[in-house]
Amino acid sequence: MEKKGSREIKILGWLLIAYFFYLVLSPIIPIVPKNEMYGDPAFVSALFNPQGLSEFFLSVLFLIAICIGGICEILGSLVGGIAVLRLKRWSRGFVVAIFLINIISKIIRLAIASTSLNLTRYLLGSRVQVFYFCLYLALDILIIYFFTRPKVKEQFI
Repeated sequence: MEKKGSREIKILGWLLIAYFFYLVLSPIIPIVPKNEMYGDPAFVSALFNPQGLSEFFLSVLFLIAICIGGICEILGSLVGGIAVLRLKRWSRGFVVAIFLINIISKIIRLAIASTSLNLTRYLLGSRVQVFYFCLYLALDILIIYFFTRPKVKEQFI
């Protein structure tokens, strides 16, 4: 007997796959107008011209957090989206774990930026940055909340 998922699960599965394409294509094709912080020469200068050894280590940790968060978002959205559409038993836990790692990565980036005076100016200095940070954090939390609901859990058993 074939499992049949609810409409919400199908929609979220397709949205995860669409999010994968957004993540992959947005650096190449400007899909939506966004803040070009990572391409800003002042941000790059602040990240790669630290004011001492501690600033250097913070910059390295910041880059590692960006890489881990980005890889988790890309893997989680594609693999998780396909597995959710197929109602694989492990997919619910996989998506929750990936987006939890992504939340931790965002919090680490915020903590590092708040301790580095150079990075704080560029990460928290504009309302656009704060808006995008809060928006993506809220979306991650909503995805985790959706997949931990009992009604959703029972569809993956």
